[in-house]
Amino acid sequence: MDDLLIIGSTCVDVIIPIDRLPKTGEDIQSFSQTFSIGGCGWNVYRAARLSGAAPVFLSPVGTGAYGDLVAGEFSRWGLPVPKRADRDNGCCYCLVESGGERTFLSVRGAEYRVTREMLDALPGRFTMAYVCGMELQEPTGADMLNWLESHRETAVFYAPGPQGVLLDKARQDRILALGPILHLSADEALILSGTDTPDDAANRLAGRTGNTVVITLGGNGCLCRTADGDVLRVPAVPAAVADTIGAGDTHAGMLLGCLYQGMALDAALGMANRAAAAVVARHGADILRTLEELL
Repeated sequence: MDDLLIIGSTCVDVIIPIDRLPKTGEDIQSFSQTFSIGGCGWNVYRAARLSGAAPVFLSPVGTGAYGDLVAGEFSRWGLPVPKRADRDNGCCYCLVESGGERTFLSVRGAEYRVTREMLDALPGRFTMAYVCGMELQEPTGADMLNWLESHRETAVFYAPGPQGVLLDKARQDRILALGPILHLSADEALILSGTDTPDDAANRLAGRTGNTVVITLGGNGCLCRTADGDVLRVPAVPAAVADTIGAGDTHAGMLLGCLYQGMALDAALGMANRAAAAVVARHGADILRTLEELL
């Protein structure tokens, strides 16, 4: 079997619990501050590994204290630490309100800059590649698009994210022209499609890509519109919400890993919902280390 490739960022999440978001000029106090390894690419990689897949992970690592933390975590997971970029690794300040909702303030660094040199150095062939919209926003996003366009044998699994749906039209058109499987939240789907409901969004986006569209709906599970026009609605797994950090990435990674291993779509969506529920029940984007624990 050819390899599964995950391209994405690894940063440090600085998790700050608060009662509520402050108003402009207001002084509020946090209860604590914790650090954990996060980033869309890392969360997707962890979830895909949890599914039983063994993906190749391409994630640049920068310098500075955050880069040192990321490099150390890579070593603990048995991942080769790439040559460190001559630029600080970034972080993400995660403001978590008492109800579990999170607001992100990202400081971007080297972790988002995937160059053509990095891509050309990848080993082997790839059946499928995960791509996030944030990397496509960077100046090096053109390198990623050029590489994907020159490797059409590699199917694309695209999760635009809240920043990716704001990608400039030329780049958005190029990534959608590759016919990717799309994975979005309901809000992201409405913005990208210009429609008013998730169902309409799924139909319009599937019309653009000719492929499956998965829209996560929080406590309502997920909606999937297949390439053949079938519609699947998979209910959520009940969970007591600690916070929602990493839930969407984990859903995407579990779905990606299960599909790559040949699992039926409805079963893969059910596993993805289960994994997302496990994440929201825990603080941060930490997920379980074995599939047996998840099940």
